[in-house]
Amino acid sequence: MRQGLSRRDQLADAGVTRSQLETALKKRQLCRVGRRVYSPAALPPLPKHLLSGGELSPAFLARARLALLQRGDTACAEGTTAALLWGFDLAVEPPVASISVPPGGAGPVGEAVVVERDPFPTILLPVLGLEPLRVPTAVETVLQCAATLPLAEGVV
Repeated sequence: MRQGLSRRDQLADAGVTRSQLETALKKRQLCRVGRRVYSPAALPPLPKHLLSGGELSPAFLARARLALLQRGDTACAEGTTAALLWGFDLAVEPPVASISVPPGGAGPVGEAVVVERDPFPTILLPVLGLEPLRVPTAVETVLQCAATLPLAEGVV
């Protein structure tokens, strides 16, 4: 599991059958939190500030992880979402997670914003000591924010 979140295929790889999953859902031992993504509990509500005192909100991290899990292994956090995952302070925090997918991979993904982009440099970044998430490099993150944010929001 990743922060309590798992895709259906990850549960199957761990030996959980469809019948066991359905039973766990009926008994409320698991809940569906996104398309093909399950958790032992509903996602916590977002706090007023997503990054406070240099610490990222676990609730926002869970939403970013959910969006990435729903899109599969080629999805990557991007822009202001990646900036928050890196711990960069923002003048205006994003209302939802933003992820990128290779061309042809866009489609609905719950509340997240999905952008199709050609590949760019990425790394796996551990956040809050949990399983790493795919994010652009720090330099690529800054470049994405500089290219997409209004000047007043892009300079902090």
